[in-house]
Amino acid sequence: MLSLAKLKQFVQGNPNYTLRYIEGYLELEFAAPPLSEAAEQDVEGEAAFVIVKFQIDGDYLTATEAWVEQGDHRRPMDVGQLEPWLEYIESQP
Repeated sequence: MLSLAKLKQFVQGNPNYTLRYIEGYLELEFAAPPLSEAAEQDVEGEAAFVIVKFQIDGDYLTATEAWVEQGDHRRPMDVGQLEPWLEYIESQP
């Protein structure tokens, strides 16, 4: 579980992150690293965004779904892949 306050603090003032409340859920959207950076070579392509859907339980969040959107394509992501990153956010003072 991730503290809602910690997530808000983490994304505050960072234009790369967007939080949206949608019908009892919270969606976090952020720009994925450019493919050229991830592949360590020059690769052309559209920007990709990661969207993580969280269920709100009081002051805490549980990641329930995640996907990558690039242009008209949507590719599911295993939320377990996000655990180290979510743990990092939770560990911030």
